[in-house]
Amino acid sequence: MHNVGKRWGWLGLVALFACGGPASQPAVPTGTTVQDPAGDEADAEAMAEGEEAIKTKDFVKAKAVFSAIVARKPDHPKANHYLAVALENLGDAQGAEKHYRAALAAAPSWTDSVLNLSALLIDSQRFEEAEKVLASSASRNPKDAALQLNLAYARMGNKDIEGAKTAFESALALADSPDVRLGLADLLVESGKYDEAKAHIDRAVQQAPENLEVLTMAAELYRKARLPDDCIVAYDKAIALRAVAQLFSNRGVCKQMKKDNAGAKADYKKAIETDPAYAPAHFLFGRFLLTVEKNKKAAIEAFEACEKIAPDSKCKQAAEEARR
Repeated sequence: MHNVGKRWGWLGLVALFACGGPASQPAVPTGTTVQDPAGDEADAEAMAEGEEAIKTKDFVKAKAVFSAIVARKPDHPKANHYLAVALENLGDAQGAEKHYRAALAAAPSWTDSVLNLSALLIDSQRFEEAEKVLASSASRNPKDAALQLNLAYARMGNKDIEGAKTAFESALALADSPDVRLGLADLLVESGKYDEAKAHIDRAVQQAPENLEVLTMAAELYRKARLPDDCIVAYDKAIALRAVAQLFSNRGVCKQMKKDNAGAKADYKKAIETDPAYAPAHFLFGRFLLTVEKNKKAAIEAFEACEKIAPDSKCKQAAEEARR
């Protein structure tokens, strides 16, 4: 669960990268102001056109505009940064990394590129590289909450639990927001500190009571912290916002944890009814039928239904094991 912070640059846009995390509001960039290389009026017009394309999320156009600028001026920090943003949003992580690094080579103190490159590395589980990218910038900009948040995730990935906790707490002191609290809670849950984690999850839900992403992430953390009642309540709120199969099936897991087998079964069936093509619902229902109701025949049917939807999933193995 990586709610790493990202910035798109001077446009005032904020994106949060990772596993569908909630929107964050990182601090205003505190690094040295980046100056554009000397250029003509055509360069200024092209930059404005590209920035507008980024604003409107026309990343194909942005790629074309900023690629042309970088071809003329390979050391242009802003053009490289925005080209990286466009490439990343078009699914070209390798190209994005290249141009974030080019932007930093031209403007090493620019926090926006540090933030986005580190987020890209964290998402790729290259935690040591991410921490190296972040280290000097985080030291120079101790009041930048987004840098502290990414540093926390990099350290978490590197199994530096105390270092990650320190960085999360620094981020929290600078910007008390749901994404920071849920990140810290995730660390605490993984460390077995469930009571301490619960306080942060509760607060995140209070801060964003109608944010679907916050509610679903909070629900999963409650589940991991072995708090089924809180998990169910969070999923109730999420389902009230968006009644989709994934939420019904996940709530079923929490009800099953609570030993509410009738409620769990109803949720698994509701998930399948809501979206018959959602394979995990069939899998969870099959596992419920096999382990709780001891109904092997019905369980095999559920696993087979799952296998038809997702042939390469663990449903095939589950069906084979149930047949034995």
